[in-house]
Amino acid sequence: MGLGVLDVPHNEHVPGTSFVLDDASRPPQAGGTNSRLKYDGSIILVPQPSDDPNDPLNWPLWKRDTILAILSIISIIASTLSPLLAANTITLSLYFRRDFTAMALLTGYHLCGVGVAGVIFVASARVWGKRHLYLLGTILIIIGSAWGGASGRNYKSLLWARIIQGVGLAPFEALVNASVGDLYFVHVSFVRESFSYRTTPGQAKNCSNSMDSRKNLIHDQCHTRSNRWIVEHG
Repeated sequence: MGLGVLDVPHNEHVPGTSFVLDDASRPPQAGGTNSRLKYDGSIILVPQPSDDPNDPLNWPLWKRDTILAILSIISIIASTLSPLLAANTITLSLYFRRDFTAMALLTGYHLCGVGVAGVIFVASARVWGKRHLYLLGTILIIIGSAWGGASGRNYKSLLWARIIQGVGLAPFEALVNASVGDLYFVHVSFVRESFSYRTTPGQAKNCSNSMDSRKNLIHDQCHTRSNRWIVEHG
């Protein structure tokens, strides 16, 4: 194989890969034609769907694409909360009469909330699924944003609001890409996987950071209280 990739011994299954095309030369244990398998034409469906109509793999494609689009849009909105205050550190420092370290903690503790909640939420998703976590995350983001916008000059109140926002962000940080595997078969998931990757918080933050100068201009030219609502509600 090219690029220095080692050849695999003949007929040996490569870990992390799946056979999706019928091949008469393939040994039966590797997934040859089998009446128990489900196909899309000549393509073997991976993962194999169940007979349950509530199985997401059995849903119409438009429904699955709509769900992924909703998750991606919320992920973009949620991810902007992490770096949103960074461009306005000086203004916020003057507003709260605090040093730069205190202003940095508004982002630091926010990210701590993401990290701690992410560990818990990923484990919870393996047991009870992801739907309740997406709903919980959305509710917490709304509560945290409203709380932060109404905190006035109360620094501690804003700090706790940022932590709540971080906890709400965690499901969208950790679970959206995994949801693609729950919704799509391998042979149709490539474009969707790329799309969801570009909208996950890590990538969306890069786009948000590129807008820092425009956010700073808005922050400086707007009234401070109105500005706070812009910051907290994205």
